Amino acid sequence: AGEPGPRSPLRRGGRCGARGGAVGLMALVLLGMLVPVCPMADVVPPLRKGRAPNVQRQVSAGDDREDPRTEDFTPPTFAESEAEALREPLKAAPPKSVVLGASMRAINAPVAIMEILAEQFLTPEVTSLAAGCSFWPPPPEAMEELVKMASSGDPDLHRYGDCRGIPELREALKEKLANENNITEQEIMITAGANQAFMNAVLATCDAGDAAILFTPYYFSHRVALELAGVEPIEVDCDDFLNPDPYALQEAFVQAAKLGRNVRMVVMCNPGNPSGAVMPKEQVDRIMTMCRDQGVWLVSDETYEYFTYDGATHHSPVSPEGVINIFSFSKAYGMAGWRVGYLAYPSYIHDEILKAQDTIPTMATIISQRMALAALRAGPAWVRKQVYQLALVRELLWETIEPLNPVFGQGAFYFFVRLPSMVPEEMAIEVIARRHNLLLCPGSAFGMPGYVRIAYGNVRLQEAEDVAERLTNAMSEMVKVGMRLSYDAQMADPMASGREGDWGPLMDENMAESDENQYQDDSDANQGEDDKTFHDTERGRTETVDGTILEDET
Repeated sequence: AGEPGPRSPLRRGGRCGARGGAVGLMALVLLGMLVPVCPMADVVPPLRKGRAPNVQRQVSAGDDREDPRTEDFTPPTFAESEAEALREPLKAAPPKSVVLGASMRAINAPVAIMEILAEQFLTPEVTSLAAGCSFWPPPPEAMEELVKMASSGDPDLHRYGDCRGIPELREALKEKLANENNITEQEIMITAGANQAFMNAVLATCDAGDAAILFTPYYFSHRVALELAGVEPIEVDCDDFLNPDPYALQEAFVQAAKLGRNVRMVVMCNPGNPSGAVMPKEQVDRIMTMCRDQGVWLVSDETYEYFTYDGATHHSPVSPEGVINIFSFSKAYGMAGWRVGYLAYPSYIHDEILKAQDTIPTMATIISQRMALAALRAGPAWVRKQVYQLALVRELLWETIEPLNPVFGQGAFYFFVRLPSMVPEEMAIEVIARRHNLLLCPGSAFGMPGYVRIAYGNVRLQEAEDVAERLTNAMSEMVKVGMRLSYDAQMADPMASGREGDWGPLMDENMAESDENQYQDDSDANQGEDDKTFHDTERGRTETVDGTILEDET
């Protein structure tokens, strides 16, 4: 049952083509037996005058050989009756405009959100908290290797290399995975970043029309890759801590079976992007077991494996079958622009993954791979020093957004924050960018509209206080806008309520005083006998002077 070899001209079209070629050859033999003495002119009719053969020898200047073309040769022409016959079907067909467009897969896939945000709002004055990148450059060892290679004139830097990655780097990563992730007996492939590693995994394991499960909020590039490959994304809710929920996953498997969907893959990001959530080991193992029992691939994006805080620990799903682990040099080693990632996968899908690798990037660049190999010599100890500085930035910015009551993730370098209700996501992004010079990423890109992702990996410690102040002002303004919209909605419909959450210190003193004065002016004539309560007729409720609601008629 092996694959057929290269097709010869006689085999074109498969078995039928081969059989047709044999029949044609036999016909020529019989023809030679039947007319062995006939002149060729009697067998092959001459070309009609005015019809040129398909190929004519071009006679170049200085060529004294006789031109085989006859003196009475004329360019090929169609008789008017033949031309009219060709035009008849076109006359019968209704006229239509042919417009070449993109594929529906590309049209329906989510937009390239980072490019759109940068084009619309990113100026030199704006600090980007949208893109997920770290502020540090590659380790000194990697930069020294770069200078050394650039000055060496090594011709191998400019040539093709092993599609799987240079052998030295693959061996170093096998050792790293065994020591740090407990992953052994897996194939290793170096890719042009983790996104390309994910695309390799999708193309090697899924067919167009299959389905893949994403936990919401998901990393937007995962969804784009699935849709471009013709794979249907199925969104499944996370738990209250924004970690993948095994119970929701089980329900998704049941519903997919009822609807006849062929689920081939479950995708999880640990630590989470955009949530920053870190999965406990028990949760990782349980989801891995569920995927194995269902005969479904588990793809684990572990780009942020070194970014954990407050005693949290990262755990990889480990299995010789059914698990693909994806890693990156972009965040930990500050090499986002050099595009180096890698994936660990079972050997029995190596040929399929190699096809995707050889076709899309062919290989990660040689110079980037050698820098990555040098970066590994710096190792996790160097990365942890950088993450320690980032942890200080994280604490400072957390004080700013804590009143909004977001989930406090223990990993990556993101906060996923819910906007005050009734504040349109698009308006929030634009106002914060234009008025406060901060660019955030909308939650709709991650499957959760009404949120924003704050990426603080690009914020240096010396910049953190200024960013925190601008973020405080920006979120305070969003709260005020939300309260104003909520108040207007309640006035229009007393049964509606759009004010949610306790915004605490984000309400500045002036606004609080303004509200208190308004309550006082509206209720002077309606105060209780003990002067400690008043009845707000406009809002239809009784309050104490300190704002406690005693009775709400609505």
